[in-house]
Amino acid sequence: MGWAVHPMQSDTPAATLFTTVCHAHAITGTDLVLHADNGGPMKGATMLSTLERLA
Repeated sequence: MGWAVHPMQSDTPAATLFTTVCHAHAITGTDLVLHADNGGPMKGATMLSTLERLA
């Protein structure tokens, strides 16, 4: 589990957060579960490519 606070919503900080949390907790693609509000940052191209890379 991880969280962060940023002054704006963007897919770049969201992707960085997921990468950091996955590496810190040795989470692999089969262990990855994402619960999100389906907002803009979660739908962004940067976030999508990060999730595909982590899976």
